[in-house]
Amino acid sequence: MMFDSRKFYPQTLVFYLACLSGMLIFALVTYFLNLENGALGDPPFGIWIWISAAFGLMGILSSDFAFSWLSNRLDPHSSWEFRSKNLRVALIIRYLLLQISATVAGVAFIISGNMYTFLIMLGIIGFSLFRWPKREQMIQQLHASQDEAELI
Repeated sequence: MMFDSRKFYPQTLVFYLACLSGMLIFALVTYFLNLENGALGDPPFGIWIWISAAFGLMGILSSDFAFSWLSNRLDPHSSWEFRSKNLRVALIIRYLLLQISATVAGVAFIISGNMYTFLIMLGIIGFSLFRWPKREQMIQQLHASQDEAELI
């Protein structure tokens, strides 16, 4: 299969929206499950809030660290296909680390019923909204020439 750089941005955007919608749907499911079953009401600073806060913080920090580390390693002299595929891998890792930490907070909310864990999950989802893939940033991170930038 040939690499088509015109599809690079739309495919990346679709993957981002899939991850974001997965987090939002899971948040709605966890919220309505706890409404239906009744929250157990873990103490305000029970173990589950600490677990979800730790995973949330680790997910946010590690997603930015992994993305920065992988995108800074892109060699501007390598082929366009190699650079774009590696940037896509970096973006996928970024989004999945955020999704994993939101899922852990959602599971903690299902188990404990503590609303703070749900708010942590919403915070991670909100942070994910600020990680929207932007065409201009991708052009800069790919070290794209003028011809390559027009293809994105």
